[in-house]
Amino acid sequence: MTVADLVAQLVAYPPHTEVVIRDGIGWSGVSNYEIEIQEGLILSTMEDDYEDQRKQLLAGEVRGKNVIALSKSNYDSETVDPYDAKEYQEEE
Repeated sequence: MTVADLVAQLVAYPPHTEVVIRDGIGWSGVSNYEIEIQEGLILSTMEDDYEDQRKQLLAGEVRGKNVIALSKSNYDSETVDPYDAKEYQEEE
């Protein structure tokens, strides 16, 4: 989804409608979280990343893509700051 896609969907709602992230908490429960927005660098394949992949992204050893990450507020999700990462360079 792009920013344009997200805006196009949200424009249909009244401007004061609250937006939350809903996430399953087990045993059929669902919790509501306020939204935090941050820039992030993720694997270019959009696969899940783990500590080793985040270290590789920071070192510029794997290809990444810049995204806008919508996450649960006050929930520490490990996200690579694109401004802290070295640029990935293709080997020639």
